[in-house]
Amino acid sequence: MKVGFIGSGKMAEAMIASLLTSNTVQAHELFVSDNEADRRRLMKRRYGINTYSNNRHVAGTVEVLFLSVKPQQLDAVLKEIADDITKKQLIISLAAGKKISFIESYLSGARVIRVMPNLPCVVAEGMSAFAAGAKATVTDRRTASKLLSCFGRVLEIPEDQ
Repeated sequence: MKVGFIGSGKMAEAMIASLLTSNTVQAHELFVSDNEADRRRLMKRRYGINTYSNNRHVAGTVEVLFLSVKPQQLDAVLKEIADDITKKQLIISLAAGKKISFIESYLSGARVIRVMPNLPCVVAEGMSAFAAGAKATVTDRRTASKLLSCFGRVLEIPEDQ
């Protein structure tokens, strides 16, 4: 399964490290975009994953895409990648405070899951609560749970909680 991350900050890095150490995803199946060249080099050197400066390339390549940018950057990223997202992809957002409906307004027809992981994910002891959008399937929920469980416990809850 090809998994991508737009943004490679601390939370994304913790998730990537856990996905690799758990053997859930192999390095050649991980694609990351980041606008900082130093960060891309570090992620490539540390994890041996595919790194790019182009968000659209990553969005158009993967089956599961984590949106791991700061909330104030999400609007611009969604506008940028909208044409590259298909109904075959699962979109998982880590952007705090940005509702599923906000993401769906940019990515019409997208299968969206919103997750709120917590800091102990850095040491694979996290707790991630997620909510699924209207188009997310049972398989999407299972996929999200499988990926998120690599770095701690997982709970599906209604978005308003």
